[in-house]
Formats: sequence, structure tokens, C-alpha cells
Amino acid sequence: MNKISVLFAFILAAFAWTPAYADTASTYFSSSQGGASETVFNLNSALWMYTHLPLSGTNGLTNLWITSPSNASYTYVYASPIAQNKWHDLTSLTYSDSYSWNNIKELGTWHTVFSYSYPSPDGASSGIIESSFTLVPEPVSGALFLLGGGALFAIRKKKG
Repeated sequence: MNKISVLFAFILAAFAWTPAYADTASTYFSSSQGGASETVFNLNSALWMYTHLPLSGTNGLTNLWITSPSNASYTYVYASPIAQNKWHDLTSLTYSDSYSWNNIKELGTWHTVFSYSYPSPDGASSGIIESSFTLVPEPVSGALFLLGGGALFAIRKKKG
């Protein structure tokens, strides 16, 4: 009788113990795949977005909406399978209306909305992650601008 009670208690505990699933979705940007989180990028640098979803899914859909500093919106849709951890090379994606990154990139702060929806063992899993990054001029461009401006200032001062 004691063995049956222990077995019953073990089975009951196994079914009653369901860990609370507290994993949350997140995203960040980096200049290299596998790199650390960054928020400011040179205009011509690589641009990677890392997404972490609560679970992997076999049939699902993710959408990435990107809004430029001039408020133009672009969409990228990724269908199943949905990976829990994934790196997206934003510079190589083809966005809505067949835009490539080289056609749409501009200086300033970009806003992104990443949405996901897929079935999971606990029911449907869905959510939205909002984030942003900033594109700045290349350091060489800025240095050349300052050098040219300094030269013009020197010429003007010499004449006057």
C-alpha cells in the first residue's frame, strides 16, 4: 500500500507541476551576426536583427514593419517554420514592393515592429516587439565634410 501511495503521489505531482512559462519575446540589433546589442550604425555597415521568441513553431507567420525617418513604411513577411532564436540580415531582405535595403536606407532613427503568431503546445503564441535603431553618416564622410568646411573657412578668412 505504501508503494502505491508513493507512486500515486509522484504521478499527481508530475501532472500538477507545470512550470510557469515566463519566457518573453525580445529583439535587438547588431552590426554582426552573433554580435552584441547596438543602437547606432554607420549608413553602410551591416545591420542584423536578433529575435528571440517564447517557443519555436512549425506553422506560423512573422512580420517585420520598418518605418524610415521620413515615415515611409516597409514590410517583410517570413512564413513557417518559426525559429525560437533567429538572426535576420536586414541589409539582404527584400521588403514590400521589392525594395532592397540599399534603395530605402536613409540617415536618422528607424522604428521597427516585429510581430509573430504561431501555434504552440500551450495554445497560440503571438505578440509584438517594438524597437528602433539609428543610422549615422560614415566617419570618413563626416571627416571629409569637416575638412572641406575648414578649407573653405580658411580661404574665406585669407581673402577677407
